[in-house]
Amino acid sequence: MWRAHDLQAPDAEKPIANRNSDAGSPGCLGWPEPQRPMNLILKIVAVAAIFLGEALSIFAELIASRQFGKAGGDLAMLLPMFLLISFGGILLVFGYALGYMRLNIWIIVAISVGAILIVEPILTLLLFREVPTTGSLIGLMFGAIGTLAAIFL
Repeated sequence: MWRAHDLQAPDAEKPIANRNSDAGSPGCLGWPEPQRPMNLILKIVAVAAIFLGEALSIFAELIASRQFGKAGGDLAMLLPMFLLISFGGILLVFGYALGYMRLNIWIIVAISVGAILIVEPILTLLLFREVPTTGSLIGLMFGAIGTLAAIFL
């Protein structure tokens, strides 16, 4: 004989705090269910938004510093860089918010710091054509290792 509560959705039995978490929830035979593809996609979007936001912000800073030095202090050329860095900031806030919903905040912080350590030396090399120092190469290496560790461990 069936009862009315047998027709409830499976999420109704979970505590409210764990309804959005699908990691390790017991599935058939008590084995953990695989992660939903949408959850993985949202994590990737959060990481990509953080990387792109950091890259745009750093790019705007570097271009502004180079152009400001060439233009002799003309403030009008800084307006496009303000707009670019604002868009980068929007991406960063979006990436942090989405990442906080799907990941741990410490993972998001590590990804952000790793993005800075990776993107800034590369953009500096491409824009200024200056050879990086040994310290910046070591920082680049540790940034890559730290970012990968934060994402995959």
